[in-house]
This record gives sequence, structure tokens and C-alpha cells, in this order.
Amino acid sequence: MLQLKGMVSLVNTLSKRSCLTIDQNEQISNLALLLKKHNIGCLIVTDNSSSKPVGIVSERDLVKYFKEIINKEVLIVKNIMTSNIISCDLSATSNDLMKKMTENKIRHLPIIDNDKLLGIVSIGDVVNRIIFNYEEETKYLKEYISS
Repeated sequence: MLQLKGMVSLVNTLSKRSCLTIDQNEQISNLALLLKKHNIGCLIVTDNSSSKPVGIVSERDLVKYFKEIINKEVLIVKNIMTSNIISCDLSATSNDLMKKMTENKIRHLPIIDNDKLLGIVSIGDVVNRIIFNYEEETKYLKEYISS
């Protein structure tokens, strides 16, 4: 894919966007409220004492543990979060992100550098960037052919 000159990488752009988090000891009911309020699919889980990412929790986790949540067998986020965080760093390209998301069957990648959460990339962000790149490439090719 053509990489356009002067174009800031998707990960660099998204690392400047705020990223919502939730403490690992927060109630699952608050998790559900945050996901609904912000119309998002996941939150990064932190250890409130250090703000270090310790997990990720998504809508899928709510569904996966639905029975246990309804039966009040699990009440806090750390009981349903995924603690093995699959992430990317600032050097990741859109193709790297697509590959990692596809291989791991995930829709969100936290951007983490030196244990510090910088942001998050969703599959929608990647698709939008790829569409934008193709549109720009097409525009430049049409201009080249016309000249």
C-alpha cells in the first residue's frame, strides 16, 4: 500500500486521543454503564495505585460471564477482564494492526509504551484509515494520469 508523504501514522494520531479506563476493583455494573454512556466496546483496566494497564474488558466479557454476573458470583471487573493484554506500540502500521487483530480475533489494541497507556485503536479506526489511504491514493493516481 502506498504510504503518503507527511502522513502521521494512525497509532501516533490515536495516542493523542483520550482513552477511558476502569479500575480493576470497580463494580461490573459501573463497567456496563461506562460502555453504554460512551458508546464504546471496551475499557482498559488499570491498577488504581499505579494507573498501569493490567487488563482489558469488553462487551464480549460481559456476555461470556453473563450467568455469573446475573447470579452475583462475580461482582468486580478483575474477575472478568483479560489480563493478557495484546497491545501495540507507536511504530505499528495499519497493516500491523490488522494482522494482530485478525490473528488474535480482537477488535481493540491498547497503545502501550514502557508500561504507559497512550491510547487505544479499534478495528473501526483501522478500517477508516485504510479507506482514507485508498481514497488519497486514487486521487493522486487520477491526478497523475490526467497530467
